[in-house]
Amino acid sequence: MSMYKVKELCKKCGKPMVMYYRVYCPRCEKPKLKTTEYYNLLECLYYVEATSHPGFTDKCWEYLVSKYDFANNSMVCIGNDPYDPNPLIQELFEKMGIEDESMEFELSW
Repeated sequence: MSMYKVKELCKKCGKPMVMYYRVYCPRCEKPKLKTTEYYNLLECLYYVEATSHPGFTDKCWEYLVSKYDFANNSMVCIGNDPYDPNPLIQELFEKMGIEDESMEFELSW
């Protein structure tokens, strides 16, 4: 899975912007809730990778694909299991400020 980088540079940090339905900077723009109920999963993965963890998107994606059945334009509930914690999911939830044990994510590509 790779980000679609565009030639445009971010005005805040100077890094390349990415294209995912819209042009945005994954380093400077934290993903927003689409509604009060879910985030876009790919935007969240790119955000964590851009802000602190190189290679996070691919590592987390591989883990999630092994655990969940994904389809384009679908919703998936990802849980942060307190009894069997996964460091990737813990980091995703921590960086996104998700305090619940699970969260709905939109998945579309």
